[in-house]
Amino acid sequence: MLQQSGTSASLLEEEQPLEPEQVAQVVLEALQDDRLLILSHPEVLDYYRRAETTDRWLSAMNRLRQRLVPSTEGRS
Repeated sequence: MLQQSGTSASLLEEEQPLEPEQVAQVVLEALQDDRLLILSHPEVLDYYRRAETTDRWLSAMNRLRQRLVPSTEGRS
């Protein structure tokens, strides 16, 4: 996935990327603990807590994703 991230690769690699198995383990643990909010990176919880509202945080994360992932709309 990182290899396909183009110019965003350096930004994404600043933090240690997780392997799919690591993410799967985090998800399984959250499901076992009956947690609704599943965050694979613990530091993301700090970002979430600093947000004034959930909608504002989600909007900011969506804007960040849009900058990092080129749009595929209109492509065949």
